[in-house]
Amino acid sequence: MKLHPDWKKILKRAWSIRIDALSVALAGLEVGFNTLAGKPPIDPVHFAVIGVVLTALSMWVRLVKQHELDGIPAKDEEAQS
Repeated sequence: MKLHPDWKKILKRAWSIRIDALSVALAGLEVGFNTLAGKPPIDPVHFAVIGVVLTALSMWVRLVKQHELDGIPAKDEEAQS
């Protein structure tokens, strides 16, 4: 497995990365609330539902053309050149 040559640009601009970061932050909040407070201010079911929605959204935006990433060749395009 190799990183894409423009991984820094992708990391900054890809919506899937942004949504995944939000999902990780949400999971961290859930663990923090459960550990520190014992009872989170939000129902754990809501955390789970939001997590599932964010994961599905992240998968969907991976398939959508992101104009912020125009000019970054895909892996298969690099192999052909």
